[in-house]
Amino acid sequence: MVFDKIQRNDFDRVSNLLSRIGDEYIPPLDEQIEDMGAYVEKIVTYSDIFVAVDGEVDVGILSIYCNGGRTQKAFITTIGVDSRYKKKGIAEELLLLAINHIKKKGFLVIGLEVNKNNLRAIGFYKKNGFLINKELNDSYFMGLKLVD
Repeated sequence: MVFDKIQRNDFDRVSNLLSRIGDEYIPPLDEQIEDMGAYVEKIVTYSDIFVAVDGEVDVGILSIYCNGGRTQKAFITTIGVDSRYKKKGIAEELLLLAINHIKKKGFLVIGLEVNKNNLRAIGFYKKNGFLINKELNDSYFMGLKLVD
């Protein structure tokens, strides 16, 4: 398994991976996102993207916006792993890569939004130090401070 940061603007690579794992999300990505093409375009244009690769197949992704300069807050927009590769530490490794990456950029906080029904993801984030900061409609907004 190789973990790497990929270049921005790799639309096809990100689109293919999200299409393959979209049903793993709660709710599925196609129920959350009206225009998947526009969403992928936004990710590949504005976020930093990390992938897990098995051989030549992308099996996991984490994308994070690192453009909150004044607030020093980065925002995870997506994290997902192919169902055949779950429970192998891939999501943790992707998260660790992202944390180290944004620390180097001087960010102090990571935020994210997660559906209240996604108990596995909520447990994962809590296990990795994230706290629920806010509740809005069907979502929790969680955060992790990167400094003591």
